[in-house]
Amino acid sequence: MTELKKIERMTFYEYTLKMTAFQLKMVDEDYALHKAAWLAQQVKATKKMGKEMRPYYTSFEKF
Repeated sequence: MTELKKIERMTFYEYTLKMTAFQLKMVDEDYALHKAAWLAQQVKATKKMGKEMRPYYTSFEKF
């Protein structure tokens, strides 16, 4: 119940800051999930270049 009262007393600026922080936290979590998926995929993904096999993605940014 005290959390609800804190929210009611917040100024618009404070609310905006908290929402921005929440959105940035979600972006960080999304990045971490994508990086984990990339690392798991990187272990398996290859493409044939002539007679040798090379990783399909050479960097995380290309994933």
